[in-house]
Amino acid sequence: MGDAALKTSRAAAIAALSTSLILATGTPAFAADVPVDTIAPVVDNTGLTDGQFVTRTTVLVPTVSDDSGVVRLETYVDGAHRRVFGIGANGPRATLDLADLTDGMIVDVTVRAYDAAGNAGERTTRVVANPIAPTGTVSPPLGTEMTSGPVTVSLVDVPDDLAKVSMILVRNNEEIAVRTAAPWSFDWMAKPGSQFYFKLTDVAGNFVHRVPGYVVDDYAPVVSDIDWSHNFVLGSTTTVHGKITSQGGTIGADATLSATVSDSTLDRIEWWVDGALYSTGSSTITWKDRVGTRRSTTIEIRATDRLGHATTKVFPVVIDPVGPVITAITPGDRALVRGSYFVTNVKVTNPADLEYSELVGLPNIANAPGGLAIYPAKDGPLSFTWRLIDPLGNETFASRTVIVDRTRPTLKLTKAPANKAKVKGTVAVTASAADKNGIAKVQLLINGKLVATDYRAGYAFAINTAKYGKTFTMQLRAYDRAGNSIVTSTRTYRR
Repeated sequence: MGDAALKTSRAAAIAALSTSLILATGTPAFAADVPVDTIAPVVDNTGLTDGQFVTRTTVLVPTVSDDSGVVRLETYVDGAHRRVFGIGANGPRATLDLADLTDGMIVDVTVRAYDAAGNAGERTTRVVANPIAPTGTVSPPLGTEMTSGPVTVSLVDVPDDLAKVSMILVRNNEEIAVRTAAPWSFDWMAKPGSQFYFKLTDVAGNFVHRVPGYVVDDYAPVVSDIDWSHNFVLGSTTTVHGKITSQGGTIGADATLSATVSDSTLDRIEWWVDGALYSTGSSTITWKDRVGTRRSTTIEIRATDRLGHATTKVFPVVIDPVGPVITAITPGDRALVRGSYFVTNVKVTNPADLEYSELVGLPNIANAPGGLAIYPAKDGPLSFTWRLIDPLGNETFASRTVIVDRTRPTLKLTKAPANKAKVKGTVAVTASAADKNGIAKVQLLINGKLVATDYRAGYAFAINTAKYGKTFTMQLRAYDRAGNSIVTSTRTYRR
């Protein structure tokens, strides 16, 4: 093929290709437009029926359909918007609250359904509002007390729309009687422990419970025991207590007595002591017989309930008004004590009679082996008081005064060889000693050991120098009556 023919063939091919491309790239084709949802949901029914009585709160289950689905519901009463509800897993649901209306009002309830596009469909039902629960008065009145036997129980002052009254046992909620029309009366066999309640239901289904709460009591009051207690302050308030039974019991001079009396209709309690009325109206009395001379008594509890049942119970009582008996207190009265502290102790006839003890009137006290330690602030007389309390709360007080002497006596050699003197034979040593509370003794110490004691003033000693070595030491030591001591300086002698 020649060049001219080749060029013609190429041109034709290019022209054909260009035509093909032009055809392929003509005006593009668009997808069909999405159709607009203009169809409203259909509310087939509101879940109510015309003329229906509607209670205060009613759950509506409307029948609603839509080609794209319902997304929410709205409720209206007489055209006024009430609430908005989403669509849950259980389908369309709405709650109608008519609490602001009165019984007998005829209202239009509208349920409006919306789809996602905002289209709405609705349906209206005309109903009778009945939001108020029924009422009624129970006769005999609530809480009436009675004995066992037949009783006619009635409901009066009930509304005209009351449709049903049920009598129901409390113990198992068993319905034992029903009335659907007046008279609203029931026969009940009253007996202890048997309780019932009424369920009042009106034509709309509103209901209320009425519990008569009758008290059925066939028994006299039960008097158990008498509890006694006594409070006293020992750092903080402390209580001792005990019990008096029909077999007897013991109380102290002061006590609070509380009778244990049980009865559902208890009306009156009387306390009688030795045949005489002591107190009325309370299960608790205050017993005070500290200055009395009797050591026993008889207490009667007489209890009566409001239905006329009565009980009497007798309690023999021993009265012990005497506190712990003290046999000894150390230190003794006016005793001399020394040191930064001293220990005091008390003993009683019977340790079992001692429940609590304390020292009163002193700021500085501590526990110590064998008693309580007292820390005196200064020399001189110091008074303290033991307070002892027995298991009945009786108290004994005993005071003591001691003489505090923490000052050492004075001691002076009046005659003795000088220090480092050479001595022989028998050497005389004399001394004088003094103390405001008296000197108990003066002692002679040779080489630090006690060799002689003189108990009388004009203290004198004779030292046989032959009994000791080439050199020896001598000191005098004095004790006052409190036990404080002082020692002279050491003198050394040689033979």
